Amino acid sequence: MVNADINIMEHFADSDELSMFKTSPIQNFIEFKWHSIGSRHHCLSAVVHFLYVVLLVVYVLEIYIRDPNEATSSNVGAATPAATVP
Repeated sequence: MVNADINIMEHFADSDELSMFKTSPIQNFIEFKWHSIGSRHHCLSAVVHFLYVVLLVVYVLEIYIRDPNEATSSNVGAATPAATVP
């Protein structure tokens, strides 16, 4: 029997009875929900956030920090005019 109109997590969130969270059934239910849904969602979100930050740092370094006259990978090791001997 399922009642789609009732969400038990909403009832927990709206309740002023904080002592109910100390009961074993409620703690078990919250732990079950965390392991079945929450941990996967938060881990995936953390990985996506970390990749976003890394890409943002690389972008800022390349666009705003790096000197455009600096040697690039295509001409690394090539002789510069000052280093050539006539």
